[in-house]
Amino acid sequence: MESLETIETDFAAFEILPGILIMRCRRGIKLGLDHIDQIQQVLDRMDVLTPGPVGWISDKVNSYSIDPLMVRPIQDSNPKIRSWCNVVYGREIADYKKLFEAVSVKNFGINSFNTLPPAIDWTYEYLGSLR
Repeated sequence: MESLETIETDFAAFEILPGILIMRCRRGIKLGLDHIDQIQQVLDRMDVLTPGPVGWISDKVNSYSIDPLMVRPIQDSNPKIRSWCNVVYGREIADYKKLFEAVSVKNFGINSFNTLPPAIDWTYEYLGSLR
């Protein structure tokens, strides 16, 4: 799938595919509630570029942390986001999935993978199942 646009912020690069937002944070970032405004600007742009439900993929190519408490506010303010995937290279993926399930809204797809292509495939399958 071809990228529609890439948006750079001071903490991450966001790649927009049809129906998918891929976030790649810079090394050492602790992504938290103080980043919500910039993330919302990216989501507003995505809203213009791609209609329908959206899947979010956190592609952890660098070492950074995500405050799980930021997941719920993003979900609550962006009902188009219907799934979240973590790509965690060489790490324990089950732990990430459990953590994000614990803080997520109901009826929200969550998964973790060790590489990006299966995360993209799963996201498209999941979003397709919502139609």
